[in-house]
Amino acid sequence: ERNLQFLRPETGRLGLIVSKGIETEGYAERLRQLLSSQYRLLQIDFFPALRLFQDAAIENTIVLVENRAPDEEHEVIRRKHRQVDCSNYEPLPPVPQLASNGQIFRWRYDSLLDKSLAQGSIPLCAIVYMGTGIEAQSKESFDPIVAGKRQKIFTLDDVFLPPDRGAKRPTEYTDDGVLGDDVDRYFLRRKRFVAYEKYKPKMRRPRYKALFRTAEKLLLGETSGGYFDRSGLFANHSVQVVVSWKALEQAGAIEEKGIKAVLRESRQIAGAINGLASIAELFDLRYLLGIINSRFIRQYVASNRLEGTREGRIYPDVWKRLPIKVASAERQQQIAIRVDAIQVRYEQLAVVPTPASLAADPSIAYRDPQGYLALGVLRFFGDTQSTIAERPTLQNERLLLRRQPQTYLESSEPELLRYLELYFSQINPKLQGWTWVEARKRIQVPATLEAVRAFMASVDKVTEEERRIRVSIDSLSAEIEALIETTYKEPADANLMEVINTKMVYGNNSSLF
Repeated sequence: ERNLQFLRPETGRLGLIVSKGIETEGYAERLRQLLSSQYRLLQIDFFPALRLFQDAAIENTIVLVENRAPDEEHEVIRRKHRQVDCSNYEPLPPVPQLASNGQIFRWRYDSLLDKSLAQGSIPLCAIVYMGTGIEAQSKESFDPIVAGKRQKIFTLDDVFLPPDRGAKRPTEYTDDGVLGDDVDRYFLRRKRFVAYEKYKPKMRRPRYKALFRTAEKLLLGETSGGYFDRSGLFANHSVQVVVSWKALEQAGAIEEKGIKAVLRESRQIAGAINGLASIAELFDLRYLLGIINSRFIRQYVASNRLEGTREGRIYPDVWKRLPIKVASAERQQQIAIRVDAIQVRYEQLAVVPTPASLAADPSIAYRDPQGYLALGVLRFFGDTQSTIAERPTLQNERLLLRRQPQTYLESSEPELLRYLELYFSQINPKLQGWTWVEARKRIQVPATLEAVRAFMASVDKVTEEERRIRVSIDSLSAEIEALIETTYKEPADANLMEVINTKMVYGNNSSLF
């Protein structure tokens, strides 16, 4: 900003090489507004995934400005560079400076898409509360100072028990919950035991329990996708918790200090005086999840709404302003039914046996491969001191253990080689990096060739079941995607829109202003 003050009025020009944070970071919002409203932006050059300075760990944007106010007709030249030599670039569509509302600094910004999605839509925050989960560590005022350093009396791993600590639920861990990495698009990678009540009194930010113990909510991962939860899961602050305003009203949680503050902000964003709870009951959370998880909306957010430079991360303040198309109850149900179905498919996929779990069947008798080697059914070629590669592969009827020096296995029984490939890659990958002379004593192979064939038949059956489920998931996902795109291209439901406009002014909630 200091550089701008030295410019001669009307004719002074300045070229700025700045961090690409100017495009989306919150700290640059003031500078974006200043440049786009008070100066004429002549040209903006974007360098996505390129570095102008090899010794700097950041990407850059170049902005050329002139010290005079823009007029209504002025359009900014914008270029996306493919190389850092500034000669190989793609011209981007020119954007009217004053009409861009600061979005001109986004190289993917699509003004037509912005206008299209806004028609017949209301912001997501008019329908739901959005915020992060609990900050699962002790409050600083409770932490003792030991040897001059503050020591936490408990941390995240104490509140959300990591899954590798055993399957038995400890007495005080009465709830279940997830972290951001546990949540993905329509499924959960894992659940954890949670001791919320135990640690709540000294927790830094415990959040109101109605946000979690509600009949229905959405859980959004930091960079992945969202999940429709009916089981009252808790979540830490790396998860975005989405709860209907109607559900919070029914739980008597609207007056809680934090929720009340979010409600006040949401009314301001939506331009509503009252009525968010009565608006919320017109929308199905699963319809909202279909929108949030769709590639169509994710691409829109990436081009027109994303804040910050962390790849793929969408903050709650971005989601709050997401335009939700006012669709009929019938259309919402079409999407909701498919969301339910896709989550059921993922639950089915989660319980499909793995090769490792099949191999753990106690009825299978095992032996090391020495007997097969002695009989000539299995033959080893190469240096026995060669280490097994990271991922042995079957090639030309050989199981290649290492390329250089070449080390491999051959067998008159193809299923035996298939089993050994599976063994090294999935059943016991810890043997990768071992020498053959060490590994052959620890390899567990079904005791007979008939048992090997039976095992591989069971693996093939499971593989086919997994393939069938994934095909169904892909089909349902494509159907949801098509319905979302169609919904946004169609006019809003006129009757529902009229009801919403009325409820925003004459709803049942008391005013907070």
